[in-house]
Amino acid sequence: MKRGLNSQQSSFTKLKTEQEAATRASFRVALEIAKCGKPFTDGEMIKECIIAVAEEMCPEKVNLLKTVSMSANTVARRVENIAENISSQLFDKNGHVEWFSLALDESTDVSDTAQVLVYIRGVDKSYEVHEELLDMYSIHGTTTGRDIFKGVKMAINQKNLRLKNLKCITTDGGKNMSGKDKGVVALVSKAVENDGGSKPLVLHSIIHQQSLDMSEVLKPVISTVNFIRSFGLNHRQFRQFIEEIGENDLPYHTASQLRSKCFSHFKTCEIFSHTTETEFPIDFAIETLSALKINFDTRFSDFDAIANQIKIFQNPFDTDIEILAPELQMEMIDLQRSDIIKNKYQNSSLLEFYKSLPLTQFDNLHKFARGLFSIFGTTYLCEKTF
Repeated sequence: MKRGLNSQQSSFTKLKTEQEAATRASFRVALEIAKCGKPFTDGEMIKECIIAVAEEMCPEKVNLLKTVSMSANTVARRVENIAENISSQLFDKNGHVEWFSLALDESTDVSDTAQVLVYIRGVDKSYEVHEELLDMYSIHGTTTGRDIFKGVKMAINQKNLRLKNLKCITTDGGKNMSGKDKGVVALVSKAVENDGGSKPLVLHSIIHQQSLDMSEVLKPVISTVNFIRSFGLNHRQFRQFIEEIGENDLPYHTASQLRSKCFSHFKTCEIFSHTTETEFPIDFAIETLSALKINFDTRFSDFDAIANQIKIFQNPFDTDIEILAPELQMEMIDLQRSDIIKNKYQNSSLLEFYKSLPLTQFDNLHKFARGLFSIFGTTYLCEKTF
């Protein structure tokens, strides 16, 4: 009787282990489907492929693999559970992240509906850095700064984040984003100050900075290329022509792709000025590029305002104590006098260095460093997602 009981317990344990393994496998496949942006219905097809492989290589495992649930509804639930788990890790750990930054971008999908992506980069008190998609929402109708701001504020409130802890906003150069009074940046900055925080740093996407004043050049190029590519006969005739003159076909035919090649366009402009028989409009080019430089200087002004903070953050041992905020001066003096801490700085990454500083002795310096660790550099995550 005892032997029979042990046998039953062993069977139940084995069954439980197999069920747990099947559930874990289901979650892992669902995660890969989500990461690749594939339809949830692909889960059933993937399961059939796995079973087909098992029938050839390990037939004894086929029945076990059949217990892995990969229906479309199951995959959808798994992805929701994964998203909730990531969200809880990011926003519920120790209550909230200490500092966070946002990267925003707005684009139009194939149905002409505006889609807004909001990414967050958060840093907690243990220097854990998280970059995740905070929200993605659609806007039907106008896409003014106030329309986008409403969605951003709702996403922040849903995650119980405090606006006063917002360190940086990274956007493209669109008017609805960077408008002086009614843009998203202006509205968010005002909300941060109303919540008791300091005005956040504002950065613009590097890709868009290169093409802010180049739209008059890019528009006719995009229009011409799209005309050639949109009709098969046009493209075939053009391809035959460029083959005769030894040139390449037209691989890029969208605004984003052209923007990503801005530096090569400047090089092409230089070559054109030396090879064309037509007089090159050098005065127009100088005027346009001068205006572009002024625009860059204006947009980088916020970045220049924290140049000293970045220098302090990058090398605290080469810092003039007099330029520091009062709450940092005494801590920086203690830091610079310690040979042990200096040796740690020279032999570790910035993140590891700041994590190693005694919390009670350098509390203000920790807050300062965590704030800068939370800053987004570009909206590349948004561009990549679109």
